[in-house]
Amino acid sequence: MSRLVGWSTISAIALLLSASPVAAQSPEEQACRGGDTQACFTVGMHYLGNMDNAPNVERSMPFFTKACDGGVGKACFALGGIFQTAVSTGLSFPNDLPRAKGLFQRACSAGFEPGCTRVTQLQDPAYSPTGRRPTPDEEAGCKRGDGDNCWTVALYIAGDGSDPVKMGQAAPALEKACVGSVGNACSMLGVMYQNGTGVTQDIARSLSYYTKGCDLGASLSCQQRDKLNGTATVAAASHTAPAAAPAPSPAASGQSGEATFEGIRIGMSQDDVRRKLGDPVGRAPSTDGGETWAFRGRTLGVTFDGHRSVSGVVAIAREAGGFEGIRIEDELSTLKDLSSKRGWKVDDLGTMLLISGSGWTLLASGQAGKIAMLTWTAAGN
Repeated sequence: MSRLVGWSTISAIALLLSASPVAAQSPEEQACRGGDTQACFTVGMHYLGNMDNAPNVERSMPFFTKACDGGVGKACFALGGIFQTAVSTGLSFPNDLPRAKGLFQRACSAGFEPGCTRVTQLQDPAYSPTGRRPTPDEEAGCKRGDGDNCWTVALYIAGDGSDPVKMGQAAPALEKACVGSVGNACSMLGVMYQNGTGVTQDIARSLSYYTKGCDLGASLSCQQRDKLNGTATVAAASHTAPAAAPAPSPAASGQSGEATFEGIRIGMSQDDVRRKLGDPVGRAPSTDGGETWAFRGRTLGVTFDGHRSVSGVVAIAREAGGFEGIRIEDELSTLKDLSSKRGWKVDDLGTMLLISGSGWTLLASGQAGKIAMLTWTAAGN
């Protein structure tokens, strides 16, 4: 079962970056005011969205705080992530890593394992809380102007974003990443030049970076661009990622060992994933030397290994899409039936099913007989 533990970090990333912006219902806010801490977490997740709307992210914080104080570990984790990445998210306050560490510890103490993982990472002197150390090939790629490589380099240099000197040192790599069509790099540069963080304040230059970032689909850039232009309309909605191709039906997906998750296959390249799902709105380092991407409007995380090939997918809500057409909230029995038809091995672990196909495994976590989370990974991960 050890391979399943490592995926908890990926699940946490998906939780923070890929929460689908489903409208919070007034009964949930009323329940929160009445002391229902789970309802508070649900409302907080609504406002958190994809972490690309700074005012709403800040609006989520009181709800997460109430839920965290009530012992909801994942609320503590979400709040810790907000304090860890405040600058890059465009919030009105600086990063507060000590406070983030304390919240991750509270998440851990409440039994939310990703909090324990994050605490361990932050205690490692070699760990950069924003990005992993780039490989020599990535550093060379950045020198050649590869946008993705430069984004990795920039995140590592910037660290947690609390040190203006490090942010300034990261600026050249961020500029290359922005030129290389990484919209989030343009957003970060826009924030830096708007606030004078590590660079000389230059509103005109900030606006140019926001404009480019918006053109690349970075909704934070769209929002900030419109604020600087003095308009009230947020243009992010017109820059949403292209709709994903529908998942093929089990009968149409080929050989018995093949499988797809919203058109994504194990081993698929980053470019092919972009063509299927559009540009990611969030990227974070993963524990295997790769990274995880999150996408607007989907509670879906796609993880890549160090070779930039898909090594797994995690889904935590129905909006994520389907594994061979099967989604969150479908009956667990539908996976058993599909596995029987496709010749996949099924291990019934009680509240979970572990399904093994050709070169992959799928962990389906259940609640009341329905699928609550799907974790698909390359065999051996």
